[in-house]
Amino acid sequence: MQEGERLKNALKIAKRGMYIGNISQMLQTTIEDAGYSVVKELTGHGIGKELHEEPYVPCFLDRPVHKTLELKPGLVIAIEVMYAMGSGEMDYEPDEWSIKTVDNSRAACFEHTVAITENGSLILT
Repeated sequence: MQEGERLKNALKIAKRGMYIGNISQMLQTTIEDAGYSVVKELTGHGIGKELHEEPYVPCFLDRPVHKTLELKPGLVIAIEVMYAMGSGEMDYEPDEWSIKTVDNSRAACFEHTVAITENGSLILT
């Protein structure tokens, strides 16, 4: 599966009545099935008064889907697909902004900002 397809699949299920866990589970499955590692230290996030705010949208499922936030109209989230060819563990550079994988493997991030609507979702980016 091409990298952009992971994000497209997440966008298809980002709609009213679904859960953040549905997105997380789908991303984790497609990333790991392709032989990559999920970057767990960085996540997608809500967007509102602040650029980065709750709810967080991880690329992995860490609890039952129904225990994650239900997607409702008006919610705006950044879905960020983050994965690495080696370890998904990250290390911050001295500037505390730049990051790299601990094992220096290649990593990638693809992102779209999405508004949940009454009839599905609207891609804002």
